[in-house]
Amino acid sequence: MLTTEFMKEIEAGLTAEQKVAVAHVNGPMLVLAGAGSGKTRSVTCRIANLIHLGIPPSSIIGVTFTNKAANEMKERIRKMINRDVLISTFHSLGAKILRESAGAFGLTASFSIYDESDQEKVIKECLKECALEVSASEVKEAKTFISHCKNSLIKPGIREPLYPVFNLYQDRLKMYGAVDFDDLIYLTALSLRDHPEVLSHYQERWRYFMIDEYQDTNHAQYELIKLLVGS
Repeated sequence: MLTTEFMKEIEAGLTAEQKVAVAHVNGPMLVLAGAGSGKTRSVTCRIANLIHLGIPPSSIIGVTFTNKAANEMKERIRKMINRDVLISTFHSLGAKILRESAGAFGLTASFSIYDESDQEKVIKECLKECALEVSASEVKEAKTFISHCKNSLIKPGIREPLYPVFNLYQDRLKMYGAVDFDDLIYLTALSLRDHPEVLSHYQERWRYFMIDEYQDTNHAQYELIKLLVGS
C-alpha cells in the first residue's frame, strides 16, 4: 500500500479508482478509461510508488504508443521521484530487444530500419522478380498485405497470391541487413517465441509492465507483451 507521506504528495487529483490502481503492486490489473481521464497520470504515479516501495527501477518498464507520450511519462516520473525508468513505445522496445539479442535471432545489431520509401523499393523488386505487375496499385496492395500479416503475427499460406512476394521481401530485407517498421514488433515476437532462453532473460529483467496505451487491433503488440510478462 502507499505510505501516508508519499500518498499525500501524489494523491492530489486522483480519483478513488485511480488510487486503487496506483497502490496495486503485484499481478495483473486492467484499467479501462477514456481519453483525458488520467490514464497516464495513474501509470506514472504507480511507477513512482513501486520505486518508493523499493522495487528497482531497472525491473520496471512503461510502454506507450507514441514517442511524445513516452517522453512525457519519463519527465513526470523524474519530477515525482527523481529516478529514471525505461519508458518506451512498442516499436522502440522491439528495436531494443532485436539489437541486444541480434546474434541469437540471426540478425546483426547494426541493422537498418527501412522507411516507407525504402520498403516500396524492395517491394517493387520483389514484384518484378515474381513476374507480377509493378504498378502503384500493386505496390500498395502488396505493402498492405505484408503489413497485415505482420500486425496479425501470421505467415501467409502458400495459396495466398502474394505468398511468394512476402517471402522474397523478407529474404531481401535480411540480405540488405534491414528490417521494416512492422518487423520491430513482428520479428521480436516471433524470435522471442522461438528462443525461450532469450525470452527468459527479458522476463527476469523486467518484472513490472505498465501499458499506457496500445492498439487493440494490433495482435502482434498484444502477443509481444504477453510473451514478456509470461502469461
